This record gives sequence, C-alpha cells and structure tokens, in this order.
Amino acid sequence: MVAPDMTPLFRLALLLPAAALALAACAEFPELDGRVTPAAAAAPYPDLVPLPPLLAAADALGAAPDLSAPARAAADTRAAELRARAAALRPPVVDPDARARLAAGVDTSALDAVAGQSLGPDLPAADPAARDAPLN
Repeated sequence: MVAPDMTPLFRLALLLPAAALALAACAEFPELDGRVTPAAAAAPYPDLVPLPPLLAAADALGAAPDLSAPARAAADTRAAELRARAAALRPPVVDPDARARLAAGVDTSALDAVAGQSLGPDLPAADPAARDAPLN
C-alpha cells in the first residue's frame, strides 16, 4: 500500500512514462501508400531460390574483392586490433581473491546465536531447521 502523501520523486516516476506514452500517441503516421509506384505494385513477386546455389555462384565469382596491398594491410591490422580487444574481454569477471571469498561461503554463526529468538513484533521466532531447508 502506498502512503497517501507520495513523495515528489515517486510521482515523477509515475508521471514520466505516462507522459512519454501520451506524446508517442500524438505522432503522425507517415503516408506510405503513396510511395509505391504503380509499376512496383503491379510487378510480380520475386522467385524464391535455394541459398546453396547462390553461395556457390558467389564463390565461383570470387566474392571477396581484390584489395590493394595497403588496403589489405589496413584490414589485417584492424582485424588484429579487434582480436586483441576481444581477448582482453575474455578474462574471468571475478578475480581470484573474490572467487576464494565466495567459495568460502557465508559465516552463519551469527544465525545460530539468534536461533529461537523473536525477530521482531511481526515476525515469528527464527527456526534453525528452516535455514537449511531447500527453497521451493
């Protein structure tokens, strides 16, 4: 339940998406029907052909254009730079020290100390068996 005296920031968070949606609804739809020429509208649909023969024809024609030596060197340099950037992004995200701390787990001794005590006026007493029960 939201308190009757909502904060201004909360009101703004509710108002901004509504305002954006209202502004988007005011946009004019472009006239696309008039852009198709009568010849294009009367043209037959293109034939659908299987892809492997097209790829074989492209390979036979030499799909890669002949590059000059400076252009090939520039392309090879750029490819090497991109490979180096990709390699720099591959190391593990979690460093070894953090991984060791995560593997050690969480110290639950403090939970054992409060087992059976009330957790507050609205919460039941802590159940030590519930801590180790699987979450379903």
